[in-house]
Amino acid sequence: MDILALWCMKTMKKINNFNKSYITVQVDSLEGEKILNYLWNKNVSVKNIKRNNAFSITLEISVSDYLHLKEAVKKVKGKVKILHRKGINFFYLRLSTRKLLIAGIAAFFFILYYLSSFIWSVDINTDKYLAPLEVRNILKSYGIMVGSKKGSIDVLKVEEKLVADIDEIMWVKVRIEGSMLTVDIVERQEPPKIKEKEYTGDLVAKKSGVINRIYTSAGTPVKQLGTVVDKGELIVKGQEGKEGMEFSVKAEGKIYATTFYEEFTKVPLSITSKRRTGNKQVRYGVNVNNNKIYIKKSLNNYTTYDKIEENWGIFIKETYYETEEVEEATDTDTVIKELQNKITLNLDRGVKILDITPEVKKQEKEYEIRVLVTVEEDIAESQVVATETETEKEDESPET
Repeated sequence: MDILALWCMKTMKKINNFNKSYITVQVDSLEGEKILNYLWNKNVSVKNIKRNNAFSITLEISVSDYLHLKEAVKKVKGKVKILHRKGINFFYLRLSTRKLLIAGIAAFFFILYYLSSFIWSVDINTDKYLAPLEVRNILKSYGIMVGSKKGSIDVLKVEEKLVADIDEIMWVKVRIEGSMLTVDIVERQEPPKIKEKEYTGDLVAKKSGVINRIYTSAGTPVKQLGTVVDKGELIVKGQEGKEGMEFSVKAEGKIYATTFYEEFTKVPLSITSKRRTGNKQVRYGVNVNNNKIYIKKSLNNYTTYDKIEENWGIFIKETYYETEEVEEATDTDTVIKELQNKITLNLDRGVKILDITPEVKKQEKEYEIRVLVTVEEDIAESQVVATETETEKEDESPET
């Protein structure tokens, strides 16, 4: 009980301190000490006493003790001036003179509370096949849409209706989060389809090359390592089993072969390019409605030049760099690099580059440049062959 009483006393003290309001005043008088003695005799709490000069002091007292201060100042024929006010009472006093502000704040919170009772967003999350628009239209038929009152929505009943009305839904969760209605849907999964029997087929070369390695998981190779094959040539036959007991399969595997890629071009022995001489001219101006007005006109006497324009709002800066044409020998290394990149950038990721061979022939007026890239890659291509049964069905289909 003693602890509770002590806590109550401390709380009341804090409340009293909170409700107290103080003022800072300036007292002008030749007898400032008499004023302070009078206040102390009246048990008035005085804080932050500061002497400004021989005739003026500044102090802080409670609003409730202000009358004692005025009485003391009046006795010594001095003057008192309020410099600053602080405290919750002054805040209430200022609010009482601003009734429209209080009414506006109250109206704002009321409108905010009222608007929070409506749904302002509908978020629908589905899996793969069910369109959110379809679910949104179903919810509209229930009377649930943007602008609906939250109190009129029973999320459990909405869940039951959605499961009953949409066959694709296996499970649904409807929740109201703030002013948003969220609908999370898990769709029914169709049972996996049984994979139909595949056709038989062979592996052929999708491009010409020299066979290096053959890896097969089904089928019988008909080519030896080191054999040169052309595009479309049979390499692995879709057949297995001993002689006389063969049966057809779909050939599967990888066939690694050395293949070649080539690029060819002709370039002149020399090329003419532009180069800056080091001379430049600068002029400044403003751009008003696409009309350029220059502060200082400078004459551009350059025959050929590069122009760079910089803009800072309406202000512009134009720099002219004089250029001249220079004839330079063609850099064949750069051309070779371009042809090489043209080949390698189009190669598949699994292709292994074995060798790059450039060839440069200088003619009377030009260079003939050829780049040959030797690579190792999988050239296997499946060639499906229809079975006799399927062929008969295709033949009989027009008659039926």
